[in-house]
Amino acid sequence: MSSTVDQFLEILCPSLYNSDSKAIYIEIATASTGESFFGFQYSYAVALRAAHDFTIDKTRADGTGGMVTNKTEGRTSISYWNAVPKGDSSNLSATTYGQRLKALIRSIGSGISIGASDVL
Repeated sequence: MSSTVDQFLEILCPSLYNSDSKAIYIEIATASTGESFFGFQYSYAVALRAAHDFTIDKTRADGTGGMVTNKTEGRTSISYWNAVPKGDSSNLSATTYGQRLKALIRSIGSGISIGASDVL
């Protein structure tokens, strides 16, 4: 018996698990996560994606363009992390949940196997 998205979120991201927005984040994550690709790890992938999106939205609630990496109050100062690694077209590197999801995607891979009955 595998764990549910809710069970993963309760452990991985309690703030989303207890949020009134949980169902919406799960719905969005479900729509952007391929069940056939992730197989038995689908619920985990959906939970990671939901937690990632929630964390991005929570930390950038005012629409800023990156994750806050530094903040000062006296004389006001703030720094954002906007760097996207070369060849990376997503923002998954911006949270630990996204990084876990990327690692999961890499571990599954999309390998191709070709078989032939006649070998030269």
